[in-house]
Parts: sequence; structure tokens; C-alpha cells
Amino acid sequence: MVFRQKRRPIEIGTLGIVVIAIFLLAWNGIEKITGTGPKGAPPGTTFHAANRAGATVTPSDQPSVLDQ
Repeated sequence: MVFRQKRRPIEIGTLGIVVIAIFLLAWNGIEKITGTGPKGAPPGTTFHAANRAGATVTPSDQPSVLDQ
């Protein structure tokens, strides 16, 4: 009768981390190949959209000294 060795918890945890990392890398590759990845909005889009909607918004970044 052959007895299988029990896996130690550290081995199972490490295996889980490796499997998740491989899955995320594969997912990222598929999104790049198919072009279905998240699309970024141009800088300042949210600020301008909020202003057009009538909201009072202050940008988190200070304006450039050159712009003043």
C-alpha cells in the first residue's frame, strides 16, 4: 500500500499564489490580444464633466505656476 504524503499548508498556500499569478498574467494577455481591456479616460475628463453638470468641484492638483 502506497501512502501519499500530506502537503504542508505552506506548500498549498504557495501553489495557490502561483496559480493566481499565472491566471492574472494569462487574463492580462488575453485582454491585450483581444483589445477588451479597460479604457482610460483622458486626463481631466471627470472634472470637466462635473463642471458641465453644475457641480462645484476643486481639482486635487494645484494649477501649474506657468498657467497662473
